[in-house]
Amino acid sequence: MITSAKEFVEEVCFEVCLEFRGAQIIPTREIIRESIEYKINLKRRTQPLLVEMDVNIEALIEKVNTKIITGTSGHNTLEGSSSQHQEWLDQRRIDIENGVHWSAFKLFLSGSISEGQIEELSSSTDSILGSIEDPNRPGKWQSRGLVIGDVQSGKTTNFLGVINKAVDAGYKIIIILSGLHNSLRTQTQKRFEEGVTGFNTQKIDPPASLQCGVALIDTENVASLKMMNLTARDDSGDFKSKRDPGTLLDVDIYSINKKNYSTLTNLIEFLKTQREGNNLSHQTPMLLIDDEADHASINTNKELQEASKINGLIKELLNLFDRHAYIAYTATPFANVLMNPEEEDDLFPRNFITCLGRPDNYIGPEEVFGSVEDDGTQTDNDDQDEGGEAPVSINERAIAVDWFRNLDAPRFKQDWMFVPTRHKKDLKIDGLPGSLEYAIQAFILAVTIRNLRGDKFEHKTMLIHVTRFKDIQNRIHELTEQYIEEIYAELSIKQFTQKSGNILSVFRAVFEEEYGLCEFNWESVLDMLPATSSLVKGHVYAINGDSKDIIDEDKYPNGLTSIRIGGEKLSRGLTLPGLMTNYFIRTSKPYDTL
Repeated sequence: MITSAKEFVEEVCFEVCLEFRGAQIIPTREIIRESIEYKINLKRRTQPLLVEMDVNIEALIEKVNTKIITGTSGHNTLEGSSSQHQEWLDQRRIDIENGVHWSAFKLFLSGSISEGQIEELSSSTDSILGSIEDPNRPGKWQSRGLVIGDVQSGKTTNFLGVINKAVDAGYKIIIILSGLHNSLRTQTQKRFEEGVTGFNTQKIDPPASLQCGVALIDTENVASLKMMNLTARDDSGDFKSKRDPGTLLDVDIYSINKKNYSTLTNLIEFLKTQREGNNLSHQTPMLLIDDEADHASINTNKELQEASKINGLIKELLNLFDRHAYIAYTATPFANVLMNPEEEDDLFPRNFITCLGRPDNYIGPEEVFGSVEDDGTQTDNDDQDEGGEAPVSINERAIAVDWFRNLDAPRFKQDWMFVPTRHKKDLKIDGLPGSLEYAIQAFILAVTIRNLRGDKFEHKTMLIHVTRFKDIQNRIHELTEQYIEEIYAELSIKQFTQKSGNILSVFRAVFEEEYGLCEFNWESVLDMLPATSSLVKGHVYAINGDSKDIIDEDKYPNGLTSIRIGGEKLSRGLTLPGLMTNYFIRTSKPYDTL
């Protein structure tokens, strides 16, 4: 039974996408419109309450059309020369392809990505799975592999696909190492539950709401999807202290862990105890996925004989089981491939390296930062720096879309220097600069326009990244909250003050500058601005704590509109849903921040 307009839209979108899966000819917008209208009318006849729910047909057509036409470029795999590896996937491919977990995952994805993307995902995960060992192979064996993918291009979806196939093939223990912070670990735990087990481990009521993701799609195999969890979504869900999650019998088991010394030590001790108690066998096949594998996993100790702590713990964890596979995932693989390949127990990817393709609609460095097209002597691929030329201004680079507002522009008067390039953690911040206020106004206007277009149930986010110091981030958070309160006071409750009295005129100037060519006039946008300011009020977050920065978007079924302020934690895999506006002034040498 559909209970909200968002559920109504999502169900129609899912069903229409399913209808056109595998179509030889891409359907026209009119064909998509006919299908959408037919399904809406059919549902309204069986559920009269849906008659009162508004559906933006044009926005829904655009959503379906985007999912249908998006493809993915192919992957490439470089196989190692290991004499230990035995080919096995061809003999078991059909059973795995029809396995409970992979079949449910494909069905789950079909409502959000195109048929072409699913086909490429199936192909790339076959290549990766086939490069590690058959979990049913007797004897002692190990596999080491590396998967490289662009930033925010679907690496998590890929390793969830590999895991689903691996569990169907017979791997019994799945461990994911997910970054250094609770926020990323919790996000990965949530994605795993939605994509693999279908069971929400958050302590919530009522019990019926414990099902999620694949369990809501493949209702016939709910019991078969479930795995025993050693970790949970809650902040206490990792192995922070020595504890006993229960006895491990002959069931599929998973654990999502931070790369933290005490956490991994506790996990290892627990698994040792289970093995010594004959609940686990040395022969139990284990798959370990190392996300952000260039970070903390590499042996950085100058004395190569003594591994750095996390690197040593990963190897100890692997060696608990005679049959194990290790697959590293990263966008920046330099450290991984420069490990010593002669160290047999180390994590060097001796079995395979796979480079994933990218979706057709992917936005990466080339699309964002453009390319230099002056006299043809310099390109984005040039690594040489022989002439000592100055950096090329963004205004001189060829960019397909007008993404940037340069903070060095005369109108901002370099006010971004309110946080100097070099500063201490006790830097005093008296107020927000005009450029940041401008960015916040542009974000609120963009949210308003998207809501007018029918995207009101989507998450929408602004990011502010100006420093790595928590105290300064918290001060920016405080000032941003105050500014949102001023906007809300004038737009929503007409509480005019000397400071806020000109906010409306400022908003109109920003609208005409940035969005004057959109399909809505100022009067239409103005009518919606109070509602938008209300959506942002109370949703300004600082992303720098252990638990307060873990934002559960599931609590906002009608979409969360938020501003998030952070630093280090935002440079390692944390996905901000619906990121629209980014105010970034931090100078940083590490490329992962860029």
